[in-house]
Amino acid sequence: MSSPSPVSGAASSTDRPARRAAKAQATAPAEPPSTSRSTEAAMAMRLVMTAVWQPAGGVRQVLVDRLRQSWYEMDIMAQESIRVGLAGTVVQATLERCYDAVVPAGGNAVDHLDACWCVWVMRQGSVQLIHAGGRLVANAGDLVLVPAGLRRTQRFTPGAHLLSLRLVVGREDGRRPFASCPPRRLPGEGPLARDMAALSATTDGDSPMRRAALFAAAVAAWWECCLASGWSLPASEARDARVEAALAVLRGHGRIAPAPWPALSAATGLSRRQTDRLFQSHLGCSPGDWLDQRTVERAATLLADPYLPVKMVARRCGFRDDSHFVRWYRRHTGRTPGLRSGHA
Repeated sequence: MSSPSPVSGAASSTDRPARRAAKAQATAPAEPPSTSRSTEAAMAMRLVMTAVWQPAGGVRQVLVDRLRQSWYEMDIMAQESIRVGLAGTVVQATLERCYDAVVPAGGNAVDHLDACWCVWVMRQGSVQLIHAGGRLVANAGDLVLVPAGLRRTQRFTPGAHLLSLRLVVGREDGRRPFASCPPRRLPGEGPLARDMAALSATTDGDSPMRRAALFAAAVAAWWECCLASGWSLPASEARDARVEAALAVLRGHGRIAPAPWPALSAATGLSRRQTDRLFQSHLGCSPGDWLDQRTVERAATLLADPYLPVKMVARRCGFRDDSHFVRWYRRHTGRTPGLRSGHA
């Protein structure tokens, strides 16, 4: 008779939990095979970890927020609107346009007000930017950071060639992304220019997740470049109770300017002028501008979905009249909803 097996007899009682676990594993349903969408999600994570999480001299510590959970959101939103966590701040960024070409016909503009944050890498030619704070001239090889809401006159030389990125960006807490942000001229080589070039080279045939990952990388590089240029974050992240009360009123208002001043005064205990100064100090804009900017951000996010009609976007943004929405959006962004902008 053969001797007992080492795993039988008295020793088996100590192995019962392990045996039960092995049996449960054997009878459990097999995991479904990897789908193309999950493969794209994994690929996007690799792209972002390589392009965004890669530290550069220990400085570039950027977190792409919730990508592992929300990659499918980006697919639904036509990979042109993402939420990213940057320096502890959640930012909603929507891609308005990214191109590498000769400046379009609408590039030269007088007294132009743009709701988009712009980056120009001058490939060829030059540009003159005139604004209330002075004048900036950039030539071939320069990179220009242009803040949203800057009223300006911009003149490009004939045949000027740009690598251009136009973004609609908002912080989740309602503040402007940057408090002090005059236009800047920087060297045109670096991570931002490289990420913009990769994004501009994508086509409709590219994977949605590849485009989303490249866009996330470009936004992260833009944020880093803005901070390196001297643009400052809001002076205080501390919550002022009066500001929070006013923001609650504006979020409930849910419409474009004018702001509901009686409700704001009741919430803050301040006059209209005092409330306006409070907003300028903490958020860098007036209550009316805050409402308009939030609506621009929401509209841009919705318009990134090619299957959502403009009429539905107008309704979701609080407009009863489609033509009013079209005029309002064009005035604030320089483009007609559903069409590519002619601005630089």
